[in-house]
Amino acid sequence: MLPDRNVHLDDFLQELCDVPGVSGQEGGVRDFLARTMTQFGIVQNVGGSLVVHLEPRCSGPTVVVAAHMDTVGLIVKAVMDGLVYIEPSGGIDPRLLPGKIVTVRTRGGEGVRCIVDYGPFHLLSEDDRKKAFGWGDMRLRPLGKVDAIAVGDPVTIGSPLIMEGGWLVSTALDDRLGCWFVARLMAEAAKAAKTDPTPRNLNLVGVFTVEEELGTRGAERVVPFLIKEFDPALFIALDVTSATIGAMSVKKEEHSPVGTDGPVISWRDAGAVYDERAVRVAIDATSSHVIPHYTRVAGKGATDGLKFGQVAGGRRTLSLSVPSLGIHGPAMAVKREAAENTYRLAGDLLATPWIRQLLGRS
Repeated sequence: MLPDRNVHLDDFLQELCDVPGVSGQEGGVRDFLARTMTQFGIVQNVGGSLVVHLEPRCSGPTVVVAAHMDTVGLIVKAVMDGLVYIEPSGGIDPRLLPGKIVTVRTRGGEGVRCIVDYGPFHLLSEDDRKKAFGWGDMRLRPLGKVDAIAVGDPVTIGSPLIMEGGWLVSTALDDRLGCWFVARLMAEAAKAAKTDPTPRNLNLVGVFTVEEELGTRGAERVVPFLIKEFDPALFIALDVTSATIGAMSVKKEEHSPVGTDGPVISWRDAGAVYDERAVRVAIDATSSHVIPHYTRVAGKGATDGLKFGQVAGGRRTLSLSVPSLGIHGPAMAVKREAAENTYRLAGDLLATPWIRQLLGRS
């Protein structure tokens, strides 16, 4: 059951983060979201992504809110002599994994835990200790049935969601947190449609995409359908990004300063230039509602907003992200306050008068 908007993050997010869904193999999380969202609207599977909308539609404009359901992880490429060899699914730093526990998700539904083995540090030569290592240097040592593991099985990294000391910790927060936002916004819209006698002036469409971590492939497939079926006036991509203030190995002169307390509003990222009007309205909304925020120009990294902007033929696109520490790692962390502030901003932007400003209406 989804909570009311004023309730903090809850068991629904815990369940959402616990469902496996490595990029390219999102079936489990797609089924979970489909079951959840059917109580709020019409759910369609479009090229693996889920599209949710309310009926009947009103005569007003359509806004799409989107998040990706896939997470970074690994995939089994070989099983030999009791060892499992792997490749990444999405952008993962291989230096973060040696010595960690990961879980192979087998076709039979078993979760086989494994140790990421790189060899004993104290037996390595001085040169080997200093050299960079990659995926070819690592293998998994299964703690359970190695015979159950097959080529193509996905491998999840990190632990179940931890909520402690004002922080949320899980690899899956990218982007199950965005999925939580989309689900909650659609639930609110459905509730309002049933209880508020005032005619709706906005069609809200929720989208949960696949394969974002493999190059925003799911968004590329679903956008033509959205244009044909809904003719949206605005796309809002909800995602997670990197905090840079105080981050190790980050040269502050090369990145926009991003802290950990509130939403990140992007001007541009790798390949995407977001709508100037939408960005400025989002910034004004944070000031009006006293929401801490950061603005960003990034030369690396991208969201589904990239494909929304490219394929949608110039329609307005906005990117709102939650800042995180250790993104794509086994202990990725987000401040609860930042998550709640980002969700609050997204909800505020869909309400009058901000939505009128976003869409260029008086």
